[in-house]
Amino acid sequence: TEKGDPKSYIGKTIMRARGHKYLSETNILAQIGAMGNRAIKNGGQNAIKQAFARFIRNNSNNNLVTETSVWYVSDPITQTTVERYPDIPDDATADEISQIVSDFNMEMKDLASKGLATKVYRRGRIGYKFQRAENKSQHIVDVMIAGKKHSFIVNGNPRAAQALNGLLENSAAKGIMKPLGSISRMMAQLCTSYNPEFVMRNIMRDAEFASSNVTTKEGARYGGLWAKYYAQLGLYKGASNISMKDLQGSTGLGLFAKYRNGTLDMNDKIQRYFKEFMENGGETGWVQIKNMKEWEKQYKQDVKGERSKVQRGGKMVRDFFFGNLENLNEVAENIARFSTYCASRDFGRSVVRSTYDAKEVSTNFNRHGSGDAIKSFKNGEMTGTKAAARWAYGFTSSYLRHCSMFFNAGIQSTNLLVKNLKNHPVGTSVNMLSIPFALGALGALLNNALIASEDEKDRNGVKDPYGELPDYVRRNNLCIYKGGGEFITIPLAIELRAFYGLGDLAAGLTFSPNVSGQKNPYLDAVGCMSQLVPVMDYLGNSSAGKKPLEETIKAISPSAIAPFIEWEQNSDWKGAPIERRGDWNENVPAWQRAYNGTPEGLKTLNKWVNAQTNDVAKGNEDMLGNGFLDMVTNPSMVNHFFGGIGGGAATFAERTLGAIKHGSDTETKDIPFVRSLLYTPSEQSSLQRTKSKWYNYKDEMEKTIANVDRLKSKNVPIDKRLTNVADYYNFQNSKDAAKVRVIELAEKQMKQWKKLRDKSGDNESIKFANENIDRIMMDAVEQLDKLN
Repeated sequence: TEKGDPKSYIGKTIMRARGHKYLSETNILAQIGAMGNRAIKNGGQNAIKQAFARFIRNNSNNNLVTETSVWYVSDPITQTTVERYPDIPDDATADEISQIVSDFNMEMKDLASKGLATKVYRRGRIGYKFQRAENKSQHIVDVMIAGKKHSFIVNGNPRAAQALNGLLENSAAKGIMKPLGSISRMMAQLCTSYNPEFVMRNIMRDAEFASSNVTTKEGARYGGLWAKYYAQLGLYKGASNISMKDLQGSTGLGLFAKYRNGTLDMNDKIQRYFKEFMENGGETGWVQIKNMKEWEKQYKQDVKGERSKVQRGGKMVRDFFFGNLENLNEVAENIARFSTYCASRDFGRSVVRSTYDAKEVSTNFNRHGSGDAIKSFKNGEMTGTKAAARWAYGFTSSYLRHCSMFFNAGIQSTNLLVKNLKNHPVGTSVNMLSIPFALGALGALLNNALIASEDEKDRNGVKDPYGELPDYVRRNNLCIYKGGGEFITIPLAIELRAFYGLGDLAAGLTFSPNVSGQKNPYLDAVGCMSQLVPVMDYLGNSSAGKKPLEETIKAISPSAIAPFIEWEQNSDWKGAPIERRGDWNENVPAWQRAYNGTPEGLKTLNKWVNAQTNDVAKGNEDMLGNGFLDMVTNPSMVNHFFGGIGGGAATFAERTLGAIKHGSDTETKDIPFVRSLLYTPSEQSSLQRTKSKWYNYKDEMEKTIANVDRLKSKNVPIDKRLTNVADYYNFQNSKDAAKVRVIELAEKQMKQWKKLRDKSGDNESIKFANENIDRIMMDAVEQLDKLN
């Protein structure tokens, strides 16, 4: 440890074994695992410190860093040897530190002349009573070089030393944050590594952003070479390197398996590059460091599992499926990085520089912020009146790191964009801002032209399919109309969505009013830009409209409890309703409130529960039974929690089983993989723009309609009635009166069709009634738009 109690120190993990004559109280395997972890971490940290030491020694003409030796001082009275370093106050200036180090060295040399101090750390020299330094100054960096410890003292601000010593790490989760953080990490893994559809979408998004990024930073020639390598590694050559044997092992797929098995062909340029790429840290990923208690728990579970044939068999199946999914995701995550490495090497760059280029081509998961370690800033940095701000920054960052699934990725994306704007303003403005903006605007023109050439009957009477697309679909994907109400959807990289969305917003405000939103344009623009920080996504339907507070709470809530908050608000992460709610269906079985697309198995369970527990007509599924059982088997709720917590892995499994069950009758939106590239409106999302505008117009005119009803009331004195009639006559000539007439007529007509629909028993009649209800709503909204 670099500070605090020296008893928590874990030092060298490779040393001569002397053994014990007694039985250890510690789980031996856990101890070996912990030591292995520490050896790898110590070695990695020391390699970084050695690079720092070389840099300092090669630039020794500066006074920023002072090299000194570690001294060991003997106390003749207690027969104890103490490790000694210069005692540097937190607020010491560079000049003061230099003087303190000079005085310290003089003192140590004086003690050495008396035989009380030495620079040599040997057991025979210092004895067995040895005490490590406590609360060592954070200005000091210890580096092991050729087996000997060397100390470097950073004069002035200790930020560099703190970073090298690992003191700028966010603290571990505590209290309620610990389970929330664990659940959030599990949810993130289920959304990404364990979701095959994510792997496919991730390859596409990585290609989009990485190509924009390298072209911005390196120019068109480098970008072309990168694209060549990406196509080669991602398609024909990448696939040919994967064998069936890889799927049965644990070493990864393709080049990863060859590297770990030691079978790379050094005569092949790509394979030679890959060896360099891996051995110099080009690969990115995540690492979990466990403490001793966690290691002991893990080994106990492993031993218990090995004794059970059932658990052992389950583990083999789990490792095969999830292990290969992780291996596939490993390949997908690193195609863009390795392509960048190859392009940089072909440009004549060094291995180290090429590795750096590869790490920075997209989100670097080995990089993360300091979180609440900001409180360790010294030398007047963010002190005094800025202490409150420092605490707020640290708490917010720490909270979001522990409780938001993709906070780190979002912040890094924004940081990368800002750095590109600073260092390559022209290229960034063209490739990462202007082109996405133009595509967002031109998408409306292209799709409107394609839709205009199609007969309205071929799309079930929907007048404007592109305008009816939900914002989250239209602004997160490049949408191309394919006919029949369906769109080809190409996922957009997070870093490009913000300006693509602004292009769509601009089109709606200018030449394509069919995509204009219901929100305030300024708030809508904020919603687009919030894509750069996914934890604060304000693209939801009502986010900037009727329920901004609810949507804000939903946006900043921990990922682990977000599904429960969404259920309470009846609004999923897209802003779409989860189930039908209203006074008219408050006392009906939960399955009747479920939308089409809710799994039939969940509906069947709820039907059975209500049929068996109602006290009016046993066996009748239309009767409301036991309230508690109806609630816990609510198909909409169970399906939402299953998908919300289980993420993409859960919905992928659900849709795969559904596709197997329904075969050729499976709808496009329920076919795994295909659904990621095609969009077909569902009951919840169809005519979303029209429905949103319709209910907004109704809310807007609600007070006016109530006032008109009071003017028409006969339950008032005769003289008041005469006054009301005159006021009502004058009101009839206003624009608001025209809006009221449109709304009342549409509601009357829709009410008639709803009655017919509720009496119908066949699907065709229900479908016909719904189409007429939609048609009435579309016509009413069109008239209200003209009156607005």
